[in-house]
Amino acid sequence: VPGAAPVARAPYRLAPFGMKDLSKQLKELSDKGSIRPSSSPWGAPVLFVKKKDGSFQMCIDYRELNKLTVMPFRLTNAPAVFMDLMNQVCKPYLDKFMIIFIDDILIYSKDEKEHEEHLKAILELLKKEELYAKFSNCEFWIPKVQFLGHVIDSQGIHVDPTNIESVKGWASPKPPMEIRQFLGLAGYYRRFIEGFLKITKPMTKLTQKKVRSKWGSKDFIVYCDALNKGLGAVLMQREKVISYASRQLKTHEKNYTTHDLELGADVTPLFVKKTLGHNLGVSSKHN
Repeated sequence: VPGAAPVARAPYRLAPFGMKDLSKQLKELSDKGSIRPSSSPWGAPVLFVKKKDGSFQMCIDYRELNKLTVMPFRLTNAPAVFMDLMNQVCKPYLDKFMIIFIDDILIYSKDEKEHEEHLKAILELLKKEELYAKFSNCEFWIPKVQFLGHVIDSQGIHVDPTNIESVKGWASPKPPMEIRQFLGLAGYYRRFIEGFLKITKPMTKLTQKKVRSKWGSKDFIVYCDALNKGLGAVLMQREKVISYASRQLKTHEKNYTTHDLELGADVTPLFVKKTLGHNLGVSSKHN
C-alpha cells in the first residue's frame, strides 16, 4: 500500500530449544537459497507449530502485515493458492496416477515397475519446478496408505478404522441441530454403508418440527414360552434382561394343545408396572 508505515513487530520470546531449532531451520533455508539476510524496516515475529511427527515447523506471524495485504502467513497456509499452483504444475499427471490435496501427493500404480516410472516422473517434475518435500514426511513403496480419512490398498478404498471408532463413540445427539451434525458426519461414509438412507430414516425424522426427540430404543420386548406345567416369560430392554415371570397352568389350560398353549403364553400383565408408559412387544414360538 503506497505511503503505508512499515510494520515491525517485536520478536516473540522463545525457549532455548526454540532458539536452537530457529537457528537450524534458518541455516537450512539460507543454504537452499530460500531466504537471505535483510535490513528492511518491515519485520514479523517467528513462532513454532508442533507437527504430527513431533517436530516443530517455523511460521511467520504476518497478521499485522496482512492488514495491508491479502496473503495469510506463508504460501502453503493459503490452501486455494497453493492448490492452484500444484494443479497447474502437475496437470499432465493428475487423475492418471496421482492425486493432490493441498500439499499431500498420492501416487498410485498397478505394479512395481509402473510405480517406479511414476515416482521418477513426479520427482523430476518437482525438482524442475523447484518444489521440495521433506524426506521424513514421505513414504515410498507402501501397499496400503491412509489418505483423507480412507484406507487405500490393492482391494480398493475402505473406511479408516480410527474414524469408525470416532463415530461409535459419539455422544447421543438430541436437539435437531446435533442430529443433523451427526447425520452429516455419518453421511460422509454412506457409500460404504448398504441401505444408509433406510438406516438413518428414523433419525432424519427427528430433525423435523414437532417430532419428539427420542434417541435409542427404550421399548420393552417380552419373550414368552409355554411348557407342560406352566407359562414363562423374560422381559428385556436393549438386549438386557430386566425381569423374569412365570405361572402354573390353570386346570382348564392343561387340556390345551401345544399350539393353543403357545398362543396363550402371553404373561405380559405381570410386567405392566415395569413397562408403564413404554411400548411393549411380544415374541413367542407361535406362528
